[in-house]
Amino acid sequence: MIALAALIATSLFWYTQGAHTGWTQRVQSTARVDPLTGIEISGKLPRIIPGVDFLGGSIAVVVFLFVISFSGGSRRRRRTEQLVPLAEPETEEPKATAKDTETEPEPVESEPETEPDDDRANRLT
Repeated sequence: MIALAALIATSLFWYTQGAHTGWTQRVQSTARVDPLTGIEISGKLPRIIPGVDFLGGSIAVVVFLFVISFSGGSRRRRRTEQLVPLAEPETEEPKATAKDTETEPEPVESEPETEPDDDRANRLT
């Protein structure tokens, strides 16, 4: 977009300043006729008149900007986040190993603790 705006701006500047098809000039030659004597007087006005070298240089800069705009931005646009697939839960039961087949002693249940008679008597009353 910047390259396009620069191309339009420089082309319009060249066109409005005279669309000179020669080289850029820094002074403009003028000729005028003196109304009393009728003599032609030539003079020079300090004025910049852009030529085809100005137009060609501006087009070269615009092309350079246009090429740079494609070289830097393409990597950022193509980078996407890669999704990592989630592990699916296993539906099968785990396979038995040698440790699983060994017999383990069953836990022994402990007998309930007996309470002293004094505490029991206090609770009942």
